[in-house]
Order: sequence, then structure tokens, then C-alpha cells
Amino acid sequence: MDGDHVDAAAECGRQRREQVAVEERRVRQAQQARVLPGQPDRRRRDVHAEHPRLRDVRGDRQGDRADAGGHVQVDRLGPWAQPPNGLFGHELAGFARDEGAGADPQVQPGELDPPRDVGGRLAPGSAFEHPRESLQRTSRNELGDVVAVVPQHERQQLFGVPPLLAGVRMFDGLRRLQAEFGVAKNLANGRHAVHDTDPTLTQTLERTDRTVDFRDTPEEAELRTNLRRWLAANLPDGWAAPGHREPKGEERVAFFKEWSRKMYDAGYIGLNWPKAYGGHEAPVSFQAILLEEMGRAEAPEHIGVIGLGMAGPTILAHGTDEQKDRFLGNILTGEEVWCQGFSEPGAGSDLASLQTKAVADGDDAYLLSGQKVWSSFAHIADWCILLARTDSTGNKHEGITYFLMDMHAPGVDVRPLRQLTGDSEFNEIFMTDVRVPADRVLGPVGQGWSVAITTLMNERANLGFALTSRLDVSFRKLVALAKSMPHNGLVAADDPLVRGRLASLWSDVQALRFTNYRAFSAFLKTGMPGPEGSVAKLFWSETNQRLTKVAVDIEGAFALLGAGSDRAVEDGRWQYLQLRSRGNTIE
Repeated sequence: MDGDHVDAAAECGRQRREQVAVEERRVRQAQQARVLPGQPDRRRRDVHAEHPRLRDVRGDRQGDRADAGGHVQVDRLGPWAQPPNGLFGHELAGFARDEGAGADPQVQPGELDPPRDVGGRLAPGSAFEHPRESLQRTSRNELGDVVAVVPQHERQQLFGVPPLLAGVRMFDGLRRLQAEFGVAKNLANGRHAVHDTDPTLTQTLERTDRTVDFRDTPEEAELRTNLRRWLAANLPDGWAAPGHREPKGEERVAFFKEWSRKMYDAGYIGLNWPKAYGGHEAPVSFQAILLEEMGRAEAPEHIGVIGLGMAGPTILAHGTDEQKDRFLGNILTGEEVWCQGFSEPGAGSDLASLQTKAVADGDDAYLLSGQKVWSSFAHIADWCILLARTDSTGNKHEGITYFLMDMHAPGVDVRPLRQLTGDSEFNEIFMTDVRVPADRVLGPVGQGWSVAITTLMNERANLGFALTSRLDVSFRKLVALAKSMPHNGLVAADDPLVRGRLASLWSDVQALRFTNYRAFSAFLKTGMPGPEGSVAKLFWSETNQRLTKVAVDIEGAFALLGAGSDRAVEDGRWQYLQLRSRGNTIE
């Protein structure tokens, strides 16, 4: 029996030495092929078939073949063009890359030796670690910090490629790692591995061989350059600067009408509208660029925001020739201002429950009676796009008719609503037997719901780019605030908690920007705005609320001081914006 005894410790040591010898042989092979140690075989196969720590290491590289130059093809992806240098005018922070780096990553001398601790033992987590130790250690961690355990060579492959592909590769790497971890646990428990047959995002991207190009065309770049120059030359002195006071009352209306006419005369209004109605029939992307640049410069808005973004597109889609001739030109020039009469005290999110009634007055008119609420610009508006019920017998979405109502007609009463900020941007509209001619019905009688959908889709589509661009400006000002506000003997930007909140906001702004691009792409394909615009509006509202809250928190006790105080930060700008943002999610 003594002759059959096996020293377990000696046997374990022998196995370890054999394992190290095999791994060192792999390193020498990798050095000859100029491939990083542990780099996976890139030939097409199921990467989830077995855990890389458990597969036979004696010959998993013998199938690799080098080309004439001694390079192994480690990546199936073909050559990529230079990454875009702008997203509709926004700079891209590309991935860093060593200037001396070549097409193939070189194995550095220090990477050829197995990492060891101070006692000469193999370091945990190295490519030379025994599979059982690796599996046990991974099981304890449960992949809690999954990004940290992505192999170094896979992280290196993220550099020097387009940002979109880098994100896709990282996602696939994490997905594969999680799947392999599950396979390893199955093997350790004696169960068969489960094969994942779903294609990875990288494989899908390779098959389509398409990337998103956010760069301006030469025509778009020319428009952007000219628009920036025009805005720089024509913006009122001190506009949007801290302490600047916008005009009030009738003076305000006169200023914005004059500004709107100036923009129209310069050729920047109605870019994608038909020439027959005063437009320029330019590509839709020109309008997106206009909205972005207006937001970037914090320029005054056209006074016909609702006319340009909601009433005009709806009249173009559903109006008669007479209605188009009558209204569209004055919308572009800003001569006539429009408001919206949709929401009611009992019909907000459930708009189809509206109760405003329209009763036929002979064959040529309707009498409208009811109440509308939260109507922007109603106190200065000339016309109103309005929904009223002409038939109450059917489904609540039926029997609704879309009207173009004269705000100066007898029976119209407008009452401003005072807001938390002290402003009165919104209004109530009361109607008592307001006579509206039958030729002011937009679309078929009783089918106003479908016409209203056109209005709502265009509202969100036009808002997205302008709101996101202005939010980006606000974020940059927030960073400047954090760098200037005293905080615990330093400045707020030195606080890691503040920096974390800023980083989170920056990510949200970028996500919002790409959501708008996705909505824009869908619009180009279908010709109609989709629900993406509503998603972007909601996310903008929530992000703007968080951003202004961070600003007020950074100000600390100074946030108690508002406009007019000598010690107020930026003349109380952030306090005003924080109060105003409270209504973003319900408007």
C-alpha cells in the first residue's frame, strides 16, 4: 500500500509546473506571432462553448496562421474611415492613441513575464493562474465589478476605433464574459454548457457595414457658418448675459416681432417650407441646424413659435389652398401670432375628454363655448388652433373638430395665469358663443383628433433640437459655476460628489442629443415625426430639473438671494431657472 501512496502536495506542484510550462510556451508563440498573451482566437466559432480558463491550453493557438508579414489577423473588422469630428456641430472627444502605435499592437517586454507577488507566487487573476483558483475567485466576486475584469487586450482594442463601435465592443465583451461565467459554473457543477447562439452587436454591425455619420454636408456646414456669423452680428448687446433684462409688456411684443421679421428677411425662417408660401424648400436638416445654432447662441426665439412649429405644419398637411394662402405667409414673418387651445381643466393628459362645444349656426358657422387652459401666448395671440366637440354621441375620440379661431372675435376672454416665477406665460381662454366661420374648420368635421395628432407630433419634433442645444449651454454654465463657487476651502468642482453629479448630467445631455438624432433619422425615413420626440421632451424636462437643482445646491446659502441683490450669484439666474423648471414635466 505504501508503494501506491501519492503525495498530494507534490502532485499538485508537478501539475502547476506543467501548467506554467504550457503557458510560457504560449507566450513564446504569441511573441513570434505578435499577438498579446491570452488573446482569443478570432476565427468564427461559438465563443461561449467553454470557459477560456477550462479549455485545453496545449493547442488552442496551433490553428492560428500568420500572413506574409508575420501578422496574425486578430480582428475581422475592415478598415474604418476617420471618426466624425462633429455631431451637427458638436465636437467629439475621440479615443486617445499613442502617436507611435502601428496597425498591430506590439507585445511589450513587461507583458511577457507572468505577474508574481513578492514571494514569487503567481499573482491572482493572471493568465498563468490555475483554472480552479481562477474559477473560485471569480465565483466569490460574482462579477460584481464586471468592467474591471474585462481582459486588458480587449480593452486595448477599444482604442483607435469609432466611438459607436467601441461601445458595441464593450457591450459584447461584457455579455460574453457573463455568459462564460455561467458556463464555468455549469462545468464546475458537472452540467453541460449552454450555447448562446444570438449574434453579438459587433457581428450585426459587421454584417450591415454601416455607421452613422453626424458630420455636416458642405451645404450644411456653409449654412451653419453663415448663421453663426449672422447671429454674432445681429444679437442685441448683452443678450443672455447675467443681469440682462428682457423688455416687458407691449415693448416685449414689439421687440420680438421686429426680431422675427429680421430673421425672415435674412432667409432663416421657413427653411423647409414650400416656396409658394414664403419658404425655401431646403432639406429638413437645415431646420435642425437652425434650431441648434439658435439654442447655442441663446438667441431670442421667433415670436411665432406655435405658428412655426404647430399651426403651420398642420395647415400645410390638412388645410385648403385658401387657408394656406391666408395664414402661412404671416406665420413666417411674425405678423400674426398663434396660440393653442387644446387642454382644459378636465382634459389634460386625457385630451379626448374635452368638453368645449361647437354648435352649428346655420350652414356657414359654428358657435364655440367652453374653457381652455395653459395656453402660451394667448394674451398676445391673433389666432388659435382649437379643438371642440361637434358630436357627443360616439366614442370620445370621435366627434371632435379642429378650428382656426380668431382671438379678437367677440366672446373670447383671456386671463393670464401668474406663475411661481412671477411671470405670466400661460393663460386661460374663456369662450361664450364665439362665432367661427365654417371655412375656418381644418380638416373634415368630426375628424379633428387625427388632425390634432399631426399638431402634437410636430410640436415635439421641433422642440427637441432647440431645447437640447440650450440645455448644453446651461450645462457648460453650470460647470463654470462649479469652478468658481467657494466650497470647503476650495471650489465646488473639487468636491468628488459635485463632480459625480456633473458627470451624470453630462451623460444625460449626450443621451438626449442622440435621442433627437434618432427621432430625426426616423423623420427622414417616414416623412412624419414619431413618438421619439415625446420621449426626448420628457427626458429634457427631467434633466433640466436636475441640472438647475444642482446649480442651486452648489450656490448654497447664496441661493437665497434673488435678482436685484448685490450679492446674488449671476443676478439670481439659477434660482429663476430652478423655479421655472418645476413646470417642465407638465407642459
